Amino acid sequence: MRYDNDGQPTVAKLMHGDGCEGIPSCFTCPLAQCKYDDPRAYHELIVQARASRIFAQYEQGTTVVAIAAQEGWSERTVWRAISHGRKLQEAQPDV
Repeated sequence: MRYDNDGQPTVAKLMHGDGCEGIPSCFTCPLAQCKYDDPRAYHELIVQARASRIFAQYEQGTTVVAIAAQEGWSERTVWRAISHGRKLQEAQPDV
């Protein structure tokens, strides 16, 4: 059984819908399965959110060097995030 920092079993917190460190409530979670059941889906959600945020900063005119310094990443990693964010944006239908 896993325990959180407050000593409460993780399962007990989930039964109350308290969510996890990434989602404030289990009832509003966008994942099809709990992150504890499918950690890869949760990781992909985090990667997509980060890539979208980085791409938005780049689109607003923030330089790659500035983003790299802000995130503590290499410029190459920022370029990969921008590429991923661009693909995510192109995949979304225009509303």
